Amino acid sequence: MESLKSYTTHRPWAMPKHPWSYSQKWNDVIFLHYKVNEQLLRTFVPNQLELDQFNGEFWVYIVAFNMEQIHPGLLPSIDSISNFYELNIRTYVNSNGKPGVYFLSIEASKSLACILAQKISKLPYKFAEIKRKNNCFESGNNSTKKFFSVQYSIGHKIQQKNDLEHWLTERYTLFQDYKKEIYGFVVHHKEWELHRLKIQRLIVDYPMYNFFFLKPPDEFHYAKGVAVLSWKKTKENIVKFEMFYHPQRVQHN
Repeated sequence: MESLKSYTTHRPWAMPKHPWSYSQKWNDVIFLHYKVNEQLLRTFVPNQLELDQFNGEFWVYIVAFNMEQIHPGLLPSIDSISNFYELNIRTYVNSNGKPGVYFLSIEASKSLACILAQKISKLPYKFAEIKRKNNCFESGNNSTKKFFSVQYSIGHKIQQKNDLEHWLTERYTLFQDYKKEIYGFVVHHKEWELHRLKIQRLIVDYPMYNFFFLKPPDEFHYAKGVAVLSWKKTKENIVKFEMFYHPQRVQHN
């Protein structure tokens, strides 16, 4: 994993100089990207994070993938907590001039992994029943009435990403709010190698966010995966924090 640190030409800014904390793999990745209304999106993101945009358009995206072999430092991975399916809903933000992503929702298929992730990272992981088989990824949560299902086929590799595809996928920081503070998490991996994706069936039913998903995704891709290094969270240098959430949004405590 240390050899990953030599692949840096694709990064928009330098990696941290201090040692990384965790390694992991994000495999069999599905990206579904939606153009969304800026005013609606603004109500779900802390005011101190600037909404990022591409040519004046704002985006939310769903990422479904296999989280594999996540473990701290030189310690080994443990199957019961290191390998699981994960489903995210994210958007694009900037903090202190640094582009990144912000999680609207994070779900994983193992409850113990969710508990540990919440405790260690403070990221808002929630448990969901997730199944994956024969190019079908399905997630459901009866208590929150959330449901996602996609059936797909994988097309040819994209030889060179266009500017939008690069903007949509090459992000190396995530930002999250916790107890009225904003934290940043730095990650590093090789540049994504994207494939075309054909969607055969798609259902997205997330009551709080359904107005983002009233139409088919505007962009969609597949990636075999990347090995990832990540660093512990650091507090963003933001003087004042004001909450501008949709009334239904549950704050992370």
